[in-house]
Amino acid sequence: MGEKTMVKVFLGVLVVLLVGVSTLFVSAVQTAKTQEEVESIATTVASGTVTEVETGSYNGNEIYSVELTDGDTETDVEIDATTGEVLSVEEETGDDENETQISSANAAITEEEAKEIAVAQTGGQVTDIDTDRKYGRDAWEVEIHTDGAYADVLIDMQTGEVLAIEWETGEEDD
Repeated sequence: MGEKTMVKVFLGVLVVLLVGVSTLFVSAVQTAKTQEEVESIATTVASGTVTEVETGSYNGNEIYSVELTDGDTETDVEIDATTGEVLSVEEETGDDENETQISSANAAITEEEAKEIAVAQTGGQVTDIDTDRKYGRDAWEVEIHTDGAYADVLIDMQTGEVLAIEWETGEEDD
């Protein structure tokens, strides 16, 4: 092999290495948002004081669930943990009696099936089940207790798809 050919091969290998290293650098730069960053994002879309921040997953992506309280209004803001994109904002005013209840009458997935799906996803035991509207869909919200942690598992009432799992460690909060 001639000297010019070796230089061309060396330059080709160098270009491939540089492209690979730059790709790794770009993916490393896009790391998860800090809790402080997501609290700041949440306060730009909702008013109130941050009272709780939990982590979970939605569609295979890590998310933060930020709860803000302003008087008798509680707002939950779901934020993509990597991009910082606001996924949903849900506001509840007053006590539970004023909340719109989601009917399970037309649900394709029964309460028992939802419990089974939630336990299969997290292990542990069901402590409560309710209905909720999340991500624009009617869902079962199944609360699970497992070895010092609690999870809210949101399951689409029509498809059985797990919409999100929100984990919290420590004491359960009602």
